Amino acid sequence: MQDSAIVINEEKVSLPNNVKKIPATNNVKKVPVTNNVKKVSVTENKKIVPLTDNVKKVSVTENKKIVPLTDNEKKVPFTEKKNISIVYVHGFRGGKNTFWDFPELLKKSMKTYNVEVNNKIFDAFETKGEFDIIVNKIIDWIYEKADNEPIVLMGHSMGGILVSDVFRKIMKGSIEKYKESTYKPNIIGVFGFDSPYFGLTTSAYGSGLRKIGETVSAVSNIVSNYFSSNDDTTTQTANSPKRASEANNQNNNNNKKSGWGLGNIVLGAAALGYMIYNNENAREAVRDQSNKLLAESTEYINDYKEFLEPLLDTNEQCARIDDLIKYIKDSTVNGKEQFIFKNYYPVTIVKTENGLIKQNFIYLPTEKNYLKFFDAINGAKNSVDVIYSHTNMFKSETNAENVQKLANKCSDDLYQHIKNIV
Repeated sequence: MQDSAIVINEEKVSLPNNVKKIPATNNVKKVPVTNNVKKVSVTENKKIVPLTDNVKKVSVTENKKIVPLTDNEKKVPFTEKKNISIVYVHGFRGGKNTFWDFPELLKKSMKTYNVEVNNKIFDAFETKGEFDIIVNKIIDWIYEKADNEPIVLMGHSMGGILVSDVFRKIMKGSIEKYKESTYKPNIIGVFGFDSPYFGLTTSAYGSGLRKIGETVSAVSNIVSNYFSSNDDTTTQTANSPKRASEANNQNNNNNKKSGWGLGNIVLGAAALGYMIYNNENAREAVRDQSNKLLAESTEYINDYKEFLEPLLDTNEQCARIDDLIKYIKDSTVNGKEQFIFKNYYPVTIVKTENGLIKQNFIYLPTEKNYLKFFDAINGAKNSVDVIYSHTNMFKSETNAENVQKLANKCSDDLYQHIKNIV
């Protein structure tokens, strides 16, 4: 068998038999292929670099250098099974079906990492009365169900604020009857789902009112007139574009007099719109009996005012997130965070006269140190407004693809966090 030959700089060079032929280019040199070279990768300068046995996968950066994946980037199931409990708490006007089959989807997804999830759904409750009373009830429930498993608290909408305050009170040891308890829940994370930690957007209350079409102006007047009669300092209507908390700040001094202000008009419109959106009887009342709605809505807003107050208290909004961030820093061991906080929010694509625009149900913080804990997800397909996306966040019947994506994303975040726990 004759030796192979190539031409280099116009000279013919013979090659020995043990050198395999490969296509020649101007810049590529011939390299003998040995048994221990499994694959080759070509970089920008076209040098052939053998891959060693311990490099299974590589990720390519912008400069196209070969970089082995770190252990944290590899999603490898735990060799020993991990066990966690996930506590679910519904939000405003929610109930036992708020999360639909999401808990089971997340549980199934976590099994791929060899993590066994014990789902604990907090009982349905009336979202009215003093907010802190409900927080204490959830804490009592957690202590009653005491176990040694790490706990992740998850809440939808106002439920996210509830579980955040549950965590804060437990960590601060501010509950008198549990100060001497030998048991302290091992809470490793708080997850909000479209939770309005910094209040609602104008899209939220506007969407609720728009659902009843021809009666928008009537409902706006009902809410506006009601609050005007309860606060003589109010001069704007329920259609005010002001963010609830911003408006509340502007009228803070006047609010001390009556307890109601411009921010409450926005809040009242959001609450009333939400009720109308989800309650057929309420919609009928608007269409047929405006006076009846006036009586029902004023009672409704009074009943739920205390529960919804966290939407307006801007000082407490910042303090709440500051406490969570502080605990993340304080609990970090050797650079590994032992506590995680997330808030997933759907982004809804809405058709307007000016084309397609993106809208959120919740108001996003502008400060980067807060915003980094807020993760955007896709709103429900064919969603007409932000309230639809908000209320269908976990409903597979209307939002199957995105619900599964949310379960997978949540699972990935939990997996990465559990790997850090010492």
